[in-house]
Amino acid sequence: MQLTIDNVLVNVAAPFVGGQCGPSRVTAQIRETDGETTIGLSNVALSGGCAISGALTTTPYLHVTH
Repeated sequence: MQLTIDNVLVNVAAPFVGGQCGPSRVTAQIRETDGETTIGLSNVALSGGCAISGALTTTPYLHVTH
């Protein structure tokens, strides 16, 4: 299952190239197993030339419907 998230914005704190990437609409993958839900981003492109990866795990189970 997929989840669309609007207005994802990342602040970049790096010498000479700091700033912001986004806001962008991104699509995350949702996986529900063993009483927990994981919402994952894997190398998702943002405007401004950045990409984001990460995961949010919820316990107990988060029921997601579409």
